[in-house]
Amino acid sequence: MVSAWLTASFHEEATLRKYMESWRGAPYTEQQISEFETDGFDWSLMLGMPCMVQMGLNKKGKVKIQNITKLQKNIERPASVNQHIVLILDEYDQKAFKWRELNSQPAPATAAKIISTDAPFDDEIPF
Repeated sequence: MVSAWLTASFHEEATLRKYMESWRGAPYTEQQISEFETDGFDWSLMLGMPCMVQMGLNKKGKVKIQNITKLQKNIERPASVNQHIVLILDEYDQKAFKWRELNSQPAPATAAKIISTDAPFDDEIPF
């Protein structure tokens, strides 16, 4: 698993916005940015959307994400391995989140919103 800490900002200089525009293959319009700032961004639209993640070492020798781009047309979309889950912190329930650990069972459906493991994909990126 690879991760990055990003500020939830769509400012024109924000790394998140640069990654998202590169991933979708097109810049956002000012109207879209304004809507994101007003209404928020539906992060679940990204689940199941394939991408290319370019990584390299930083000055300290740690792996860092350098860029995220849209999957090239000549590359077959890989199958999803893990279930796609949206965890909404405003609706977070610690007991439900730790269900698996406490009970050695899958978490109940109330723990997180489960999204299809095979999100539809075509040339139109929904985000």
